[in-house]
Amino acid sequence: MKFAAASDLHGQCRSLHDLLERAVDLGAEFLVLGGDLTNAEYAGYSTGMEQIAMISSIIESSGMETIYVLGNRDQAGGRCVECDLHGDLAKKDVEVDGYTFTNRPDGIGKRSIYLNHQLGPVFRSRRSGALLVLYGHDHVPRFYQNYIGLGYLNNPDGAGGPRGGFFMIEVDDGKTGVEYVNMGGMIESCCSEHADQGTFYVPYSWASTCPMCRNDEKYRFHF
Repeated sequence: MKFAAASDLHGQCRSLHDLLERAVDLGAEFLVLGGDLTNAEYAGYSTGMEQIAMISSIIESSGMETIYVLGNRDQAGGRCVECDLHGDLAKKDVEVDGYTFTNRPDGIGKRSIYLNHQLGPVFRSRRSGALLVLYGHDHVPRFYQNYIGLGYLNNPDGAGGPRGGFFMIEVDDGKTGVEYVNMGGMIESCCSEHADQGTFYVPYSWASTCPMCRNDEKYRFHF
């Protein structure tokens, strides 16, 4: 199976539209979204509901099946936006080609792909037994062992095209292939001091291109 995986759209429908077009061109069979689809937390619940309705419409029009979780920005005033898309892992696991996409830490196995918006301390302290662990929230695209930080795909100032990117992931007979697709404004981080912490992709504008050099404690995996 081959799928596109992204996170942190923050309600920006243009970024989603561009992602879907590119993902289809690259042969994606379905889409995985790691939360913060909207910006309800800051823009308000009503705006978040408008954003999720537009996002759902764009995805449904594309014909792309979607597996997703929601994030902290998808909540406002104690309420979470209501999404009618199928594939919400908070409701049930999704099986694809003999692999299980799950949001349940107790549901992890060798043929599981774990998806959550935020990566908790337990997942940073010891390696998960899942085939892949996908997460969003920290806005730093990253590939480390079987962990993939999905980063972000939005444009805060609204000018020009999207910023960030997404991952194309292929799973075949228990083996994985991972490629980052740069949709704009990103560069691969190469730091000899932290080469053991995986590959990062960061904005061109960062004075230091290594997230570990900026905040070791925040980004370090302890395995």
